[in-house]
Amino acid sequence: MYTIRKISEILNCKAAIECDFEMKEVSIDSRSVSRPETTLFFALQGANHDGHDYVGQLYDRGVRCFVVSERRPEFARLGNACFLEVGDTLEALQHLAQYHREHVRAEVVGITGSNGKTVVKEWLYQLLADEEKVYRSPRSYNSQVGVPLSLLGIEENIQTAIIEAGISKPGEMERLQRIRPEIGIFTHLGDAHGENFSSLQQKLEEKSVLFRDCQCVIGRAGESMQYIASVVGPDAVVLTWGESGELPVKIQVKGIGLEGREVNVRYGQQDFDLLIPFADEASFENSMNALCVLLYKNIDPELIAERMRALQPVAM
Repeated sequence: MYTIRKISEILNCKAAIECDFEMKEVSIDSRSVSRPETTLFFALQGANHDGHDYVGQLYDRGVRCFVVSERRPEFARLGNACFLEVGDTLEALQHLAQYHREHVRAEVVGITGSNGKTVVKEWLYQLLADEEKVYRSPRSYNSQVGVPLSLLGIEENIQTAIIEAGISKPGEMERLQRIRPEIGIFTHLGDAHGENFSSLQQKLEEKSVLFRDCQCVIGRAGESMQYIASVVGPDAVVLTWGESGELPVKIQVKGIGLEGREVNVRYGQQDFDLLIPFADEASFENSMNALCVLLYKNIDPELIAERMRALQPVAM
């Protein structure tokens, strides 16, 4: 990834760095360290755990590079350890991820909404993996910690990176918006994690921050997408889909059976049928959001239909 000296420069650390290890992995969990000699550990402070408490254990296991916000007296015994001191270790993690995002060539697809983020991410990966070099965020890494860790996993040869972003209170999406997605997907607006928002409208406004600089935003036609269209720039493509009205992507459900749901798709001059191998409504919505990314990327309808038919369930 980067040398420790370069990371010190990115994080604006004041102290001079004598060591210059090459870092290949970032960790915030002492249990997950597999290659200690090339791991940079961020000592995050949470409600129940403080990463600074594990620095000594990690040093004994071979980790030598740490990002800390306090220099504890017990660290003095860690002779050749390299400490990058910052004001806020979470902010430092997010700042490093932002720098990395700005220096990779991948086109980023950002996904947010109350439900369906992980399924859409995984299905997009299935649909695009044979087309180009694709990366997606691990599991449900969509938090203030998960998103920067996901970004730092994007390698130089990746063409498309699919990242999901979730929030639980106002103000959080402003930080996650640093992923600067070119394509944004809004899955659904519901009550999940709504206890810290005064209304669904406030929740929508917060989530929409992710799409501020998108070149294309995708979602099911309705009031939520009308609001999102008002947030993005005037040149952004708003690719809404639905079953009624004049829409960029017009969907007609032709039948629902044991094999799944058969639909007709009209997009520009294209008119084609495809089979979604799932009959339920949630799968229909998730697959249509994924479909719109393929349409935006101008993938051949025959190829789209073939890959849609082969979609596999996502283990949650």
